[in-house]
Amino acid sequence: IKFKGHIVINDTKFGFINPWGNTHILSHTEPVKIKQVPVYTKYIEWYTQKEALTALKSPAELFELIKGVNTDWEHNSAIIYLNNQLRITGVEIVPAKNINQENIVIMASGLRSKNVIIANIKIDEREIIDIKNNLDTAFGIRLLDVVKFKSPKNYISYSDEGRLFEEGAKYSGKKKLFEESARYSTNEWKTLIARTEKRNQMIKAVKDYFKLTPKEFYRILGNRDMGLMSEREFSGFLEGLENQAALLAERRQLIHQLKFTIFVNELTKVDNLRKVMHLPTIKNMSNSQLINFDNILNQYQIGDEFLSVRKLEMVDRTDLKGAKTIREAREKLAKKINIPVENLTRIKVTELDKYRYDTALAEKNVFYKMMIDEVNKAFLNAEARFLQVETKVNKLVSLARKSKKRNIVDVLIPTDKLIFKYLESDNAGKLKLAQNMTPAEIKAAKYIREKYAEMRDYLIQFEVLKRYISNYTVHIRRGFLETWRSDNLLKAFKEIFTKYRFEEAKFNILDGQTGEILPLEKFFQYSMHRTGALKPTQNIAKAFTSYLQAFEKKCALDSIVPELDIYAYVLTPKVKTPRGLDFDRSFKKFIREWINTKKGRTAGIVGIKQGGKIDTALRAGKMFTVLHDLALNIPVGLASRYGETSMNYIMLGSKKQTLGSIRKLSKKGKRILAKYQNFTGKTAWDSLSEASKDIGDKFMEGMFFLFRNASTSANQTFLLGSLSPLEWKTETVSIKRLTDLKREMGRYRVVQGSESIVGKTSVGKLWTQYKTWAIPPLRTTIKNINDISVALKTKQIKQTSRQFAELFRSMIVIAVVGLVGGAITRDKNDKSFTGLLLKKAYRDAMSIIGAFDPTIYSGVRLLNFLEDLTKSIKQIVRLETYKTKDGLKGIGTLKRTLIPQAIKQFKFPQKKKEKEKKYSWQE
Repeated sequence: IKFKGHIVINDTKFGFINPWGNTHILSHTEPVKIKQVPVYTKYIEWYTQKEALTALKSPAELFELIKGVNTDWEHNSAIIYLNNQLRITGVEIVPAKNINQENIVIMASGLRSKNVIIANIKIDEREIIDIKNNLDTAFGIRLLDVVKFKSPKNYISYSDEGRLFEEGAKYSGKKKLFEESARYSTNEWKTLIARTEKRNQMIKAVKDYFKLTPKEFYRILGNRDMGLMSEREFSGFLEGLENQAALLAERRQLIHQLKFTIFVNELTKVDNLRKVMHLPTIKNMSNSQLINFDNILNQYQIGDEFLSVRKLEMVDRTDLKGAKTIREAREKLAKKINIPVENLTRIKVTELDKYRYDTALAEKNVFYKMMIDEVNKAFLNAEARFLQVETKVNKLVSLARKSKKRNIVDVLIPTDKLIFKYLESDNAGKLKLAQNMTPAEIKAAKYIREKYAEMRDYLIQFEVLKRYISNYTVHIRRGFLETWRSDNLLKAFKEIFTKYRFEEAKFNILDGQTGEILPLEKFFQYSMHRTGALKPTQNIAKAFTSYLQAFEKKCALDSIVPELDIYAYVLTPKVKTPRGLDFDRSFKKFIREWINTKKGRTAGIVGIKQGGKIDTALRAGKMFTVLHDLALNIPVGLASRYGETSMNYIMLGSKKQTLGSIRKLSKKGKRILAKYQNFTGKTAWDSLSEASKDIGDKFMEGMFFLFRNASTSANQTFLLGSLSPLEWKTETVSIKRLTDLKREMGRYRVVQGSESIVGKTSVGKLWTQYKTWAIPPLRTTIKNINDISVALKTKQIKQTSRQFAELFRSMIVIAVVGLVGGAITRDKNDKSFTGLLLKKAYRDAMSIIGAFDPTIYSGVRLLNFLEDLTKSIKQIVRLETYKTKDGLKGIGTLKRTLIPQAIKQFKFPQKKKEKEKKYSWQE
């Protein structure tokens, strides 16, 4: 039987009554026949003054009174309700460990009690404090005291001990109210009681009509005494009460309607949309916000799941603008790649996808193709914007430098100190500096300042920069030669190692989490808070173009990364583990690794972290071998053009190949090539003439001049040979067309920036060194053969005409080059410059055959170099000699290992030395 409570009328007799005047006989046990107990009417119906009620003056009186209540004090507590004069209006027996605040409020309201004492309490002080504060703050009910029973004769009063209450406080009522009630005579009390009862009924009618909960009702009602109000005051109060109740009821209905919409439509993660709309929580929304939010949610379909907050914030910057749910994103994706929505589940990732470069990945499925095309499109646009500004800056800075007298050091290692100072000065400082600057320098400085302002505004708009300095130019580390010029050689080497430590610290931020974490915005290193000292470069062209290139790359990735991340999320199977994690995260992880690779953050392999000491050592070793083998290597550099040409021929055919070569010589062709350098790349001559490069940079560029020139020339031929008559006539190629051409060019040639996830790592680069040229023709030829075999089985020969053509051209290359090359390279021992050139040209032209040679994939150049080096050292230590000539083997092996190809390519005749007599110990 649910226990409702006891009402104590006085200290000699008591009965059972609920707050609303209905009488019941209640018991803790099953109902049995017991003697009927006299029941008295509520005190509000008495025709005597309230002073007749029992009053409490101290905890001792409370203890003596409460002992007369027959209950199980081991498990129960008593709540004593008192009026403003601290006279008892009721006692409620409740479970000792379950003090319900809402029931206290309801009971206190019915008994018109504003004071409460809890006896025999068995909860901790923290809960007591919460009850005290909530009753007082929300409902104006005072918790006067808390009394704990120690034994039938002893008790503890929190009031007496000064715990939670004022120390030594005695029970006292509100004096003003006591004096106010003492003024009334018996007849006046009758009138007051009748009026109060009537008003209570009217107020209760409002509560019942609007179906207010007790908490809502007492929050509106507040701490007001209806009986003491005049008719005018009560009329105004009642009208206000009805208005507030109506608004509250309307609000409650709107909240219920909103929750009903969410429940019926089975919408999930609705809070993400609410947060992006900058709305408060549902319980704190205004009525208009509730209506608006409900209308918005009604637009979505059953079972819709909203995207995460960050994705919703970024989605409108992408082609997915307007998509808020996974369903909408899936529909837009299916439409974009032109397949039914249900076929999206067929898109899977395999363990080999990490090893596929862009073109190979694009030919695997339509989603990968779209992903790669979108990234290439963004990068091509960014590169076009960068080249346009870079060309203007190089021109302005070059003119600025020529406008002043310079010495040989200024020409070789250029600096622009006045322009730097001008950019960093305030307006007064600029006027002063301008007096010592040439017009060309001022023009260059103003142009750079305008571009900085444009980039700064973008970064502030998207909150990459929170604070900024108006007169600021970017600071980047100076180069080796500039440090040597300004300080000394030792300082130059020290700054190199400092730079490597900074790079390692930067990559440590998300080390090992490339597949787990994908920032939806490209990390912008120039927005980082700088720590430590930095002596920046004074080469304004280098500083500005470095900043500009990083900025444009960020803009490109910001436009596509959120979209791709959403696609990865919606294509990941929604099967969950018992802990709520994705059961199969391979697709999401692969996409994030691939995007992070494009950002410049490579995946970790066998514990080698990017920017770490091992990674740096591997990259340095690779660079050393490249310099040793290819720097200023004229035969290989010239021969590389034949390899690029043969691959272009296989893709284009003789007609387009010839057309591209002819167009390249025309004025129109040169205009088109200048316009689309973002596709072909800058020529070697353009790169050498840049104002941002000092003599050291130009020397490094010059050592690989022939290789860069061969690659750029092949790109130009491929572009011009692929143009349609309309494109050639209008000198306009759409960005989509450029994207398609870049992907197609990767079928047989190496395209810069299209490396696989593994191929981009230091380990991958080390393994593929001098092999990257072989991977595209090998993969494409195998795929062509497979496609043709499938077409023959299914009798769909027309669909493989392209594959037939490429295989046919490959055989022509093999036949023609084999016949001609075999005739001119018969002498395999010819190590002269001409002989080397012919052999290298023949080898590169036969790349289509060389790609199938398994031996080229077996070795690692750095390991081979180290093996030769250790072998020579071993021979020197053991003093090994030649059998047919004089000298130590180790010295010869060491020379062959260390002398670079730039020197070896020139074979000088040597005079024969007379054979020296060997001593017995040498034999």
